Amino acid sequence: MSRSFLQSSQWLHFLATEGQQIHGQPPEWQWVARSLGVFGTFWYGGLVRGGGEDVTRTIREARASGAIFLRVSPADTETFDALVLSAPRIVRVSDAQPSTSLVLDLRPDEATLLSQFKTKTRYNIGVAQRHGVRVEVVRAPLDAETFAKVWELYADTAKRHGIRNHPRAHYEQAPGEWVLAWLGDELLNAHFCVGYDGVYTYLYGASSAAHKDVMASYLTQWVTIQHAKSAGYTHYDFWGIAPATADASHPYHGITRFKVGFGGDVVSYPGTFEIPVARGRYALYRVAKLVRSLLRGK
Repeated sequence: MSRSFLQSSQWLHFLATEGQQIHGQPPEWQWVARSLGVFGTFWYGGLVRGGGEDVTRTIREARASGAIFLRVSPADTETFDALVLSAPRIVRVSDAQPSTSLVLDLRPDEATLLSQFKTKTRYNIGVAQRHGVRVEVVRAPLDAETFAKVWELYADTAKRHGIRNHPRAHYEQAPGEWVLAWLGDELLNAHFCVGYDGVYTYLYGASSAAHKDVMASYLTQWVTIQHAKSAGYTHYDFWGIAPATADASHPYHGITRFKVGFGGDVVSYPGTFEIPVARGRYALYRVAKLVRSLLRGK
């Protein structure tokens, strides 16, 4: 099975340039130290895979560094089972990464891939083409003028949907590729994608509220899929859909209906868990977190 880009040396080096401290060395799991303010730090391992990690040693090293817990998102049930066997205590928490994703097998030819799309998806790709939507793939970083337009689009998307973006510098400097959809000189869609270990992942996206009738988002995804396939990747990860049990109130409901139009297989992950390494401080942290949540709910 493929390893997640979250465990790639390139991505972790990028996080280090942002000032985050990385612990561990490949091929074992690598951890990102993150601040908890007055409570100290915790170590996070994103979509880790395999049972060879010495969790006991990692707990000891994390405690020595001042961390109060490990937060880990296993990539599969086998890894989760290994964690349960190795960790003295493990606590289920809110997902740090999407717990359900959609992954498209890119190995069939393009005609076969297109035939697997829903009829509406294929039709809307044609609509965008007939309107003259132009899609390009550009390796990061973007030039200053183009990135200014991308950032404006991301800021507008976040405001419309009530979401919070990473700091601007994160998008400016992240290693990967941009897929940009234009109508004339107007930017309608921007996708940021990362390729690693045979998988091309659609990580961040933004879209304009204008010109919805030209269906630019459909052509943007199709060009992204074509590019990933031509670049030699075997799978395309749409990075996050609503679980099958979710109803229309789920924040991913709308985007899920869009993504499943392109076919692919649903992949579910065990979730995100915390392993306390300083139990007293961890208990205080949990209480403070609960109190803060209750106060916000008032």
